[in-house]
Amino acid sequence: MVMEVYYHHPFSIYFIISILFVLFVLYKLVQSWDSNNSSINLPPGPRTLPFIGNLYQLVGSLPHHSLKLLADKYGPLMHLKLGEVSNIVVTSPEIVLEVMKTHDVNFSYRPNLASSRIVSYNNINIAFSQYGEYWRQVRKICTVELLTTKRVQSFQSVREEEVAELVKKVAASEGCAINLTQSIFPMTYGIVARAAFGKKSKYQQVFISKIEEQLKLMGGFSLSDLYPSSKVLEMMANVKFEKIHNEIDRVLQDIIEEHRNRSKCEVVEDLVDVLLKYQQENDSESLLIDDNIKAIIQDIFVGGGETSSSVVEWGMSELIRNPRVMEKAQAEVRRVYGRKGYVDETKIQQLEYLKSIIKETLRLHPPVPLLIPRESRDKCEINGYEIPSKTRVIINAWAIGRNHEYWTDAESFKPERFLNNSIDFKGADFAFIPFGGGRRICPGITFAIPNIELPLAQLLYHFDWKLPNNMKNEELDMTESGGITLRRKNDLYLIPYCTIDNFLVHGSHNFYGIIKSHMFHNCNLKATNVVHILGMINNNLYALVYSFMLFFSRFLLDLPSYHMAMEVRDYYHFSVYFITSILFVLFILYKLLQSWGSNNSGTNLPPGPRTLPLIGNLHQLIGLLPHHSLKLLADKYGPLMHLKLGEVSNIIVTSPEIAQEVMKTHDVNFSYRPNLASSRIVSYNNSNIVFSQYGEYWRQVRKICTVELLTTKRVQSFQSIREEEVTELVEKIAASEGCAINLTQNIFPMTYGIVARAAFGKKNRYQQVFISKIEEQLKLMGGFSLADLYPSNKVFEMMENVKFEKIHKETDRVLQDIIEEHKNRSNGEVVEDLVDVLLKYQQENDFEILLTDDNIKAVIQDIFIGGGETSSSVVEWGMSELIRNPRVMEKAQTEVRKVYGRKGHVDETKIQQLVYLKSIIKETLRLHPPVPLLVPRESRDRCEINGYEIPSKTRVIINAWAIGRNPEYWTEAESFKPERFLNNSIDFKGADFAFVPFGGGRRICPGITFAIPNIELPLAQLLYHFDWKLPNNMKNEELDMIELGGITLRRKNDLYLVPVTRQT
Repeated sequence: MVMEVYYHHPFSIYFIISILFVLFVLYKLVQSWDSNNSSINLPPGPRTLPFIGNLYQLVGSLPHHSLKLLADKYGPLMHLKLGEVSNIVVTSPEIVLEVMKTHDVNFSYRPNLASSRIVSYNNINIAFSQYGEYWRQVRKICTVELLTTKRVQSFQSVREEEVAELVKKVAASEGCAINLTQSIFPMTYGIVARAAFGKKSKYQQVFISKIEEQLKLMGGFSLSDLYPSSKVLEMMANVKFEKIHNEIDRVLQDIIEEHRNRSKCEVVEDLVDVLLKYQQENDSESLLIDDNIKAIIQDIFVGGGETSSSVVEWGMSELIRNPRVMEKAQAEVRRVYGRKGYVDETKIQQLEYLKSIIKETLRLHPPVPLLIPRESRDKCEINGYEIPSKTRVIINAWAIGRNHEYWTDAESFKPERFLNNSIDFKGADFAFIPFGGGRRICPGITFAIPNIELPLAQLLYHFDWKLPNNMKNEELDMTESGGITLRRKNDLYLIPYCTIDNFLVHGSHNFYGIIKSHMFHNCNLKATNVVHILGMINNNLYALVYSFMLFFSRFLLDLPSYHMAMEVRDYYHFSVYFITSILFVLFILYKLLQSWGSNNSGTNLPPGPRTLPLIGNLHQLIGLLPHHSLKLLADKYGPLMHLKLGEVSNIIVTSPEIAQEVMKTHDVNFSYRPNLASSRIVSYNNSNIVFSQYGEYWRQVRKICTVELLTTKRVQSFQSIREEEVTELVEKIAASEGCAINLTQNIFPMTYGIVARAAFGKKNRYQQVFISKIEEQLKLMGGFSLADLYPSNKVFEMMENVKFEKIHKETDRVLQDIIEEHKNRSNGEVVEDLVDVLLKYQQENDFEILLTDDNIKAVIQDIFIGGGETSSSVVEWGMSELIRNPRVMEKAQTEVRKVYGRKGHVDETKIQQLVYLKSIIKETLRLHPPVPLLVPRESRDRCEINGYEIPSKTRVIINAWAIGRNPEYWTEAESFKPERFLNNSIDFKGADFAFVPFGGGRRICPGITFAIPNIELPLAQLLYHFDWKLPNNMKNEELDMIELGGITLRRKNDLYLVPVTRQT
């Protein structure tokens, strides 16, 4: 009815409301005028305005910040008029002493706040109840029975179980950014819930969510508490709180009834049981009714859950910003608990530095920055100023903890200040009052502190931590959120790394630690690491031999020989060291003689740096990724450069002119591939498209790809697959709106899903297994392989075979099962997929070379890597560049949203109209080519380029990454400027040798038409549906763009972004 009146008589409604409001303001102006003429000697304070008092001076900052700034000007005892209420604001230890000790009884009363009356059952909890007999009895129950040291210790197993669950949850996300805030708060509330209610119950999660909702409502100053004479505002406050209060009340009543009805021997006594016992025995002077019990339980929840959680959250925030403190704390907890494997409470009292960290966190981030307000019962005098009765007193614990007169370097996080002194938070030190002081000090300190100590100790013991997106520690934002309790404004996202390995390595030779960190990580051998370690040996034969034993054993894919080597070290060390040393020295001498002979060659090779015996130029690739190192060397020696890597001659190409010579002028001569050990295994003796030798077989297989497998028509037939997979990605992201997501771990499965369904047909049981094996294989193939650098060495080749054969056999088994399944199904069963097409060619045998099952498997693997891995990396880098360049992001979003309007989703019908998006993809490919060093070529015959001789069997490495950043061909080459591709014909299809992300000539990637839609559609959908920002309030330009070494060019650190759904 009100809405009907509004629509039919809007003028009259506005008029009446306006008149009422003006009358109310005039009434308050008269009141404030009378009060301003008062002769009371109040403490100093800023001038008040009629009606609002000093409220305008709290606008723009959080209250505890604004009050500190005002106190800096008007003094530590300050008078403010907030609305119609007089307030005394305290910001120094001396004045706190007056309030909490000298005049403690007078200031032990609470103001009668509208919100507290509702949520605390008419102020009958501990926090808001008036000072008097009832408060004394309830507090006595808490201190003597509910929260005694003995009872708190009885909850030790509950704490340890809940924190262990937290550790498991964090460990499951090792290496990925996690929302630590959303892990800590449920854990702490879980402890409090089980302590209060007993075992985990159906009510626990509901009750926790309602308490959090209620706390949010209570944040800030309430109008009804600023203008207590206004019944309208009080009524509005009642409406605001009553719904959520009634829901909480219903849950608490159910819990109480459940406790009444269960048998006494059923469970261990919890806090509700204790309160019910007091109610039944009625041995206290004030009878406890159910509402009293509910009010007290809520107090314990907020005090033991919300405040403890915020301290853990702020503690971890400060530790990540202060690596020195973090390291010192980790050293302490790991020393105290050693190899126990977990932290319990048996030795928690020995963690003195951790306790000082908690104190320092409480000093800088008190859980309740403005302690619960007090009210004077009678008129009194402090520092010569009169404090009238019924005056509210606000104690700014946040400002007192940062007072420069009492704390050296007050704004810095220095836990050492609490070592070797008796300063504590138990109410005796009025410069440090995070839990208050005097009679109204928080009675639950003994309950709260273990909920802080144990989680922090466990998180420090089990994990090392860093910020996502390679953010610098000092850049973590520490912005606070307004409210009763002091939370972070933005959730804390950190990346955990399990540290069990640190303990296993502890005590071993330092040299072994160096070997392990450089060589054994992910079981992936890098030749550049070998060179680096060789340079560190420094004639330490013992270390050299011991390390090489471990190296060779571990290299063989964690075979038992690794453990055997460890035993040999202990029991047969002398003979093994001696034999291994002799063999190693003989190998080096042989290679030195070989290299001496080769250095006397008179061939007119292209320029290059001087080589060293045995390793050639490998030492010059140390420290940087290969495509970076090769670019720097080319800047010095030229775009056509000769390098000796191990025992193999390589020609490095880094300019469009030389690329044209290789991929056009001498294209046939350089269309061959080197016979690499790893490729022989994974590509079924080089029978795929990528590594097969140039010749009749390669021409026939490529013809199948270009004429049948990857034609425009067939790629279009996969449109529905792409749209379904990308829609699933969008739905998954939308479900995490407002939270940081690992976009990397969402993009790669999506793209692989598209390729898998195109290759195998519908989603099937093999899909995920095959994808995981391909990714595992790609990791193994990263970097230079010793077997390929020293092809004459059969030992290295044997090691390479062992390294790859296990994973290759697993991949082969999956592929064979897929082929057999396709052979056995009926022709009309499903839509034809890529495996079907290849099997059809095998059966019809209408071309010159017979396709075997192994050939089919090799081709399918090619398509997977070309269409999945490379497309995913381009989408990942594209989103990275867009988030770093908001102007480009906004322009791209405008385009895609304009083209698709309010359609609600992006399909491929209008994708060709996204001209700017296409230029973004080209610019991403220029700066981040999927394969930075194109698949190596090999010269069949001797030839000449730019006057230099290129011998036959010379490997040719084309640095597409360096060519794309060449400042001679690209203006502002290092900047992301998609506009450079607008209104010109530069493309990646092989005709422009300054832009070769997919190669060129005969060996250009045949799957471009298959890969590009897998890039365009995901990017368009991500831009259409979401706005994006970085977590932890990180600035766009601070996003790290560090690359990961390997065949393909991935980000080193996964990309974490916060999606915000666009409202259409």
